[in-house]
Amino acid sequence: MADCTICLDPLKSAVVIPCGHVYCEECLTSHIQTGDDANSSHCPSCRAKFNIVLPNLQYVPTKYHAYILPPIRKLYLSKPSSSPPAQIQAEAQITTLQAQIKSLSTSNAHLSQRCHLQKAALGTLADAARDTKAELVAAELEVENARTNAERVRVDVEKTRAEIGEVREALEDMTSRYTELKEMMVIRYVDRSLHRTSSTEFNSKLEPKYYPTLGFGSLSHSPSLTSQQTQFQAQTLPDPIPVRKRG
Repeated sequence: MADCTICLDPLKSAVVIPCGHVYCEECLTSHIQTGDDANSSHCPSCRAKFNIVLPNLQYVPTKYHAYILPPIRKLYLSKPSSSPPAQIQAEAQITTLQAQIKSLSTSNAHLSQRCHLQKAALGTLADAARDTKAELVAAELEVENARTNAERVRVDVEKTRAEIGEVREALEDMTSRYTELKEMMVIRYVDRSLHRTSSTEFNSKLEPKYYPTLGFGSLSHSPSLTSQQTQFQAQTLPDPIPVRKRG
């Protein structure tokens, strides 16, 4: 049973005031009588004010009578059951609840530990993702640089091919010029030799078995060379001087 907060003893003739606190009827009466106000008093516990005088219901409309209650009302407390089975059942329920609370506390600790581990793992994954992103950006930059270098090399190769073509054409022109100059040198050599011989001897030396071969085949079998020789003789060389025969 509850105790009175004024006398600190078990409640005797318990009464309740509007704020909800319960006291012994004798203790509360003594508290009210020690006050200076005859119309109201204060709760000894929470100091809430309550009236101790009721209005005359004769002058109050009937519809409000149900809401007008005495400020101090009698409270009837039931004695607690002392049956052993009920107490044992309550103790068993308390033990079960304590075990459930302990199990929930253990589960909460495990869940907290797992949350910390998952958080650490997520931090590691986030760092790895950040590093991977940085490596990907660096790789993309390298690929872009490689493409730029490849384009530059392609342009250089095209320029080199063009230069090689120009050099090849120049080489072919030089080879053709060299061939023409070489043929002209051969013609000049032959024409100088002809100045020292008579026309009969010159004709005999033009036979294939006596004509010198200088890497271009026999001159007697080269129509172009024979025509160049004839043209060169007609333009630059004088008529051959006849040579007297000896004896």
